[in-house]
Amino acid sequence: MERKSNIELLRIVCMLMIILWHINIGFGGDKDLITFSLGNIINAVTVLGVNCFVLISGYFGIKFRLKTLISLLLQCLFYSIVISVTCHDTIGSSIDFKMLFMPISSDVWWFMTVYVMLYLSSPLLNKALDGMSITETLCSLISFLIINIWFGYCFKNDNNPSGHSYLQFVLMYLIGRTISLCKSNATWNFCRYSKYLFANSGGATLTLIVTICINMFFIKSYRYNNPLVVLSSIAIFHVFLNMKTGSIRQVNLLSSTVVAAYLIHEHPQIRPLLAEKVMMIHNSFPVYYEILLFLLIAFSFIVLGFVVEKIRRFLMNPLINFVFNRIEN
Repeated sequence: MERKSNIELLRIVCMLMIILWHINIGFGGDKDLITFSLGNIINAVTVLGVNCFVLISGYFGIKFRLKTLISLLLQCLFYSIVISVTCHDTIGSSIDFKMLFMPISSDVWWFMTVYVMLYLSSPLLNKALDGMSITETLCSLISFLIINIWFGYCFKNDNNPSGHSYLQFVLMYLIGRTISLCKSNATWNFCRYSKYLFANSGGATLTLIVTICINMFFIKSYRYNNPLVVLSSIAIFHVFLNMKTGSIRQVNLLSSTVVAAYLIHEHPQIRPLLAEKVMMIHNSFPVYYEILLFLLIAFSFIVLGFVVEKIRRFLMNPLINFVFNRIEN
């Protein structure tokens, strides 16, 4: 399935959301009315980023390739080593060698750890989904909604109390695959019941605004398995899915490197430095400057990730390609 720039743009927006989410929690606990309200608004919008990322993977389907998996693991290893060593040499941070050389197993980045789990199980998930009838797919979707929302969100079951889990990723992957099937298979007539919510950008945007507002003003819960957060994530995905865009080379290039922005800003050595900078901005500038500076920081990480990732690929990809070419031959 061709990846057009509308979804690639969503990938960039999702990363900006994720970075802004982490910036926002940098001054969590401030009970000033304006700041508290601003933080609540930022939470309500940016909490959608993680779910949308997995929705995109589900919509296109993960095509398991050993080379891709190895490249992903080496990417994480590169950033783990470079960031840890750089912070050690510049600010004297201690080095945990287990986390340094096994970042996925050591849960340095929880998202990457869970995503690797999803990637490893994708052949099984795809095989199961491809062999299911419409009724079986819907029953599976309902089952995972019950597991993640009823047991997880409502009763905070240990398997998925907040959405930071493999089960949540499987749910969003399943939703993404279902959306893809709905668009490509005319026999899925039940889709007509959702047309007023998602079939056009206007309906999807209205759904997004309503669900965000309900959560922001009444529920005020920003767990990934909150049903309103799940529904909002589906709505914003449809907003971008319904966009009529061609292929924009610059967007596609930037989108291909956004994971690097996550690996940089959410590394355990960078996280406290970012929180310190955020608090300094919060204490030094009025709210409107604060918002602009936070947006600038978020986009700066996107640009930094693009630059560093291009350098990393230039250095590592020839070796990876050489090794796999030798294996294949």
